[in-house]
Amino acid sequence: MNEDSLLAELPLIAVADGMGGHVFGEVASNLAVEVLASWKERLGGRGRKDIGQSLQDAFRDVNKAVFEKAATDEKLRGMGTTLTAAWIDDGVATLAHVGDSRAYLLRGGNLQQVTQDQTVAQEWVRRGRISAVEAETSPQRHMLLQAIGPEVTDLNIEVTTIALQPGDRLLLASDGLSGMVRDEQLRKILVEQQDPDEAVTALVDAANAAGGQDNISVLLVVAEGEPLADGEGSAPLVVDKPVTTRNRRRRRWPLWMGVAAVVIAAAAAAAFLVAKSSTTSYVVSSRAKHVVLLKGHVGNDDHAATGKVVHTYRDATLDRFSDPVKRELRSGIVARSPADAQNIVDRLPRRLGQNERATPEPSATATPAPKTPAPSP
Repeated sequence: MNEDSLLAELPLIAVADGMGGHVFGEVASNLAVEVLASWKERLGGRGRKDIGQSLQDAFRDVNKAVFEKAATDEKLRGMGTTLTAAWIDDGVATLAHVGDSRAYLLRGGNLQQVTQDQTVAQEWVRRGRISAVEAETSPQRHMLLQAIGPEVTDLNIEVTTIALQPGDRLLLASDGLSGMVRDEQLRKILVEQQDPDEAVTALVDAANAAGGQDNISVLLVVAEGEPLADGEGSAPLVVDKPVTTRNRRRRRWPLWMGVAAVVIAAAAAAAFLVAKSSTTSYVVSSRAKHVVLLKGHVGNDDHAATGKVVHTYRDATLDRFSDPVKRELRSGIVARSPADAQNIVDRLPRRLGQNERATPEPSATATPAPKTPAPSP
């Protein structure tokens, strides 16, 4: 099942990665791209200084559309998607971003990640709990703090503005690429493969060669002109809101934007969880000898989940589960609702291993349990 969607209609481009662990992640990503595309004419009518705010308005409209679509059908409840988009005009790229799809800029042979992953692992890096290297293998690197669709309010949209230079390459990709291919390999491929189509194909091939554990979507924009030599050029301008550069003597580079896009449906994605660090959530955890439902916050390997106990699952005693399951319960498992929490508890013996006496008999109608660790929403 391919749950990624792409939009490659310059000057508007976007990558969306649907929530693979929830039903109809592909519905969410397709709808997000469709609604965003409907904003193209409105975005084109705005001045540069307003484009950042306009992209945020478009993202809120997309979020509302996905949320309301999910409300119309019980099967769609909780669906969502990441969304990373860029409006490229007059030598300036303005990006808006929610989730853990990524945007990179290659300039002068140097590769910089332009967006920030909105994940638990990245938040821990920001707070100094773990290093950036540790975050690359952390189970929480795929646990999103937010996504498009699950909530109708409190959407934190990251906006970035980049003044492009000749030879710049702007790469948008789902985490099916960044989760499998390290930044240095991405840089090497982008430098060596000058043809955009060959570059995106090589990137997808590299992700599949590394395991291809998720859908892989890659979109590449190339700014025409003589590329800078390795190491030359200033770093891209990265800000939390759009800015306008007022410099009458600034050279205006004529840019031709070549777009190459490839979507590959790779291995089925694992279950996805959404955690909101700024608000309380339902969390399946443990207290004393039982599995409980908290209204609070997830923890980590060093800290237990915190919050108020709103329900105790009397039939789910901790001695039924293996040590890995107990550790996962201690740090907490995010649930969308009490009903979702009950489903999580019902599946617990199959999550990370179990004691033999807790092993259920398989049935012809059993649904395979989601893989762990849990990636984006």
